[in-house]
Amino acid sequence: TKVLSNALQEVEASEASLQQQSADAVGEILAMKEKLIAMVTGRCDCLVGEVRKMEESGRKVLVKQRKVLQVKMKKWEEFLSFSEDIFSNGRREEQLYLTKMVVKRVYELT
Repeated sequence: TKVLSNALQEVEASEASLQQQSADAVGEILAMKEKLIAMVTGRCDCLVGEVRKMEESGRKVLVKQRKVLQVKMKKWEEFLSFSEDIFSNGRREEQLYLTKMVVKRVYELT
C-alpha cells in the first residue's frame, strides 16, 4: 500500500503541476491577446489619423483647384462679354483683331 500511496502522491503532484502549467499558459495567452488587441487598436487609430490627414489634404487641394477655376471662369466671362460687345457693335478690323485675341486667349487660359 505504501507503493500505491507514493504513486498516488506522485500522480496528484503531477496533476497539480499540470494544472499550474495550464493556468500559467492560459495567463500568458490572455496577456498576449491583450497586447495584440492594444497593438491592433493603436495601429487602427494611427491609420484613421492618416486617412483623416489625407482627406484634409485632398480637401485643401480641391479648394485651391476650385479657386483657380473660379478665377479662370471669371476671366472667361469678362472676355466673352467684351467679345460679344465688339462682335455686335465693332468694325471689321476690330472683329479680326478680336478673333486673333480669342485664339491667343484660349491658349493662355487652357
